[in-house]
Amino acid sequence: MASYRTRTLADGSKRHDFELEVRGRREFRTFTRLTDGRRWAAKRSLELERDAAGLGSSITVDEAIRAYVREELPTLAASNRPRRLQHLQWWLDRIGHLTLTELTPGEIALWRASLTCGPATANRYQSALSAVLKAAVQDWHWIDANPALQVRRRREPRGRIRYLSPEERDALLAAVRQSDEPRLEPLVILALTTGARQGELLALRWADIDIERGVAMITTSKNETARALALGEPALRLLRDRGDEIDRPRPTDLLFPGSFPRHAWIRAVTAAGLDGFHFHDLRHTFASFLAMSGASLPELAAALGHKTLAMVARYSHLSPQAVAEAVRKVDFFGVPGRSGDSDGIDRDDAAEPPCQS
Repeated sequence: MASYRTRTLADGSKRHDFELEVRGRREFRTFTRLTDGRRWAAKRSLELERDAAGLGSSITVDEAIRAYVREELPTLAASNRPRRLQHLQWWLDRIGHLTLTELTPGEIALWRASLTCGPATANRYQSALSAVLKAAVQDWHWIDANPALQVRRRREPRGRIRYLSPEERDALLAAVRQSDEPRLEPLVILALTTGARQGELLALRWADIDIERGVAMITTSKNETARALALGEPALRLLRDRGDEIDRPRPTDLLFPGSFPRHAWIRAVTAAGLDGFHFHDLRHTFASFLAMSGASLPELAAALGHKTLAMVARYSHLSPQAVAEAVRKVDFFGVPGRSGDSDGIDRDDAAEPPCQS
């Protein structure tokens, strides 16, 4: 078992003193970085366990996965940990008994082929195992190469885009207003008007909301990047009402305590005639409405919290009117500042409607 204490030196720097005890053997090390100390403790504890059990240098997939869960999983975004843990448990149950040197690309491909899910989900399972093996190569130096990288990933279909028409939006809002779940309407309004993910909304606290400025701060996002959500008047009105309904909400209080009201959501979706519509599709609806209003791809990426434009390029086809308007504003043949100069185009003719037969 490993423990540590942190000391602050005279110059203000810190030192982390680790103590490790495994089956009666104790070792001590001091580190300037806490992460280095934790990784040493994870690696050294496994080595001491193997030595005590007479296992030599054979490290199993089970040991590697458990070391990853202990040391690397906490560094992931909180919303990503449950799914990653689920994927790793699947591998542990099937190949945990193998040593890392026995684990081959063929073995990985064979077990991945046994998955009955779609290609995108199968790739997520492979990514989870690959993350463990990457740490075994780069951080713990247990193996020289990552065999998961030698297994070609499955071809994934294009991302699903489902968004509401104005009529569908109105039907859904009418249905959530009739729900007996008080959290459902503000959740839907916030998702629809900010594009925030379900997990981001459920993690919001009253301390993250500035009603005067009309801003909500997202601090636990999927890509671990904080961002500000612009709150429109419908969202602000609901937040004010919700704050009035709660007896003096504290900054540490969650806006939406408890788990996502899934049953209430399904009932509302069914009542609105939108079977198969997912809560995440509200994020697509937000992005689609922005695109059709003329927002640029960089603006969409900023609003959705994406680090690259690739994720928002799928909405580019929704704003042809904005592109056409931008093109029409450019005088390609004129001289800047002298729109009266001749540019070779008969403007009277150009302004005429097309001939009709």
